[in-house]
Amino acid sequence: MDIAMIPEEMGDADIAIVNNDLLIDDGFDTAVYISLFTNMRDMDSDNPDNRGYWGDALDLSSIAVPPLGSLLWKYSRAVVTSDVINSIKTACSDALRWMIDDGIAGSVNVTVSEIGNNSYVFGISITRPDNTGTSYQYKLNWNAQAGNISFGGA
Repeated sequence: MDIAMIPEEMGDADIAIVNNDLLIDDGFDTAVYISLFTNMRDMDSDNPDNRGYWGDALDLSSIAVPPLGSLLWKYSRAVVTSDVINSIKTACSDALRWMIDDGIAGSVNVTVSEIGNNSYVFGISITRPDNTGTSYQYKLNWNAQAGNISFGGA
């Protein structure tokens, strides 16, 4: 069980409070959200805007903890091409691969489609080891104020 994080319309997420108490869930939805929308440090770049999750600065090599998040942020100013769409798909898949490695998911399928001027829809389908499925859809518009992300689960 984990504290539930609920995505808000402008792309942020907040801890959910219901009846003056923290909302608890199994942590799965929150893990997907954090994996996709936390800015992972780009280890292959000399770019001074390298971003990254502050916890990655800790030396966790002795327990083999992979970096948290995704490289989606790298594509916020990219010109839309099929290569960029494929890179976004790879960034999403890479960010969620830990779920398969840890046995939380049996498979993860990602689809990405352009829906307009620098806007994308991400379809994420995750099959759990017991063959139950969970789907997510995220709409990302990088032209909007710092990233307008719309959320909906299926």
